[in-house]
Amino acid sequence: MSGSPGPSGGGMFSGGPESDDCSALRLDDSVSSPDPGFTFVVGVILDVVLNPGPPVTVSLLRHGTRVGSLHPLPALVRCLNQGVPFQAEVLSASGGDIRVRVEPVL
Repeated sequence: MSGSPGPSGGGMFSGGPESDDCSALRLDDSVSSPDPGFTFVVGVILDVVLNPGPPVTVSLLRHGTRVGSLHPLPALVRCLNQGVPFQAEVLSASGGDIRVRVEPVL
């Protein structure tokens, strides 16, 4: 598994920063527990927010309302804990299968 570039499904991120450089973190993930009352549209930007828990969760917000969640990947949780803001752009939405790209807000 080491050295394999690109996403490998299952919501895992490719590479990611080995150091503390959160500005380099990019990941594609599927939305967990999408709100059935919210219409996910390609190109829509969502806020990424850390909920310290326990358990630790990562929520997606639209105008302050939770519309889904992401897997609490260690690198993303670490960066959010450091105060680095992230956003998620909807890449695809087909029924309950919603994919987003998560990037830091620069």
